Amino acid sequence: MKPDKQQRITPRSVLIGSALIPISGFWITRSEMTTGVTEITSTSLLIGAVVILFVLVVANMGLERHAPHTAFSAAEMLTIYVMLTVGMSINGIGMFGFLTTALANPFWYATPENGWADFHQHIPSWLLPEGDAAI
Repeated sequence: MKPDKQQRITPRSVLIGSALIPISGFWITRSEMTTGVTEITSTSLLIGAVVILFVLVVANMGLERHAPHTAFSAAEMLTIYVMLTVGMSINGIGMFGFLTTALANPFWYATPENGWADFHQHIPSWLLPEGDAAI
């Protein structure tokens, strides 16, 4: 059975979600990394994605009133929200701030006592920075 037209992921929802990811990424980087004031991505419901979803819902209410054929369906709103949450969580302090710095740990903190150097051969060279200059 073919799904109802109103309940499908559409190219415009993917396009809008794709356009909002860099904007939200700039917002997160500015807020979390540069100023260090807020941690938008440190909550279970990503505040930034919820704020953008709220703005979209309010805009959609106007579209439903004045141009109902252009209003977003629930599936489109969900698509945009999911795209934003994934994009924001990757760009947030938890992923970008800690993961990228932790990539150097196997090499930087390797000592003869802890034996971390024994595992260097099992780490693909393309995955991590190698050498003190790169780190």
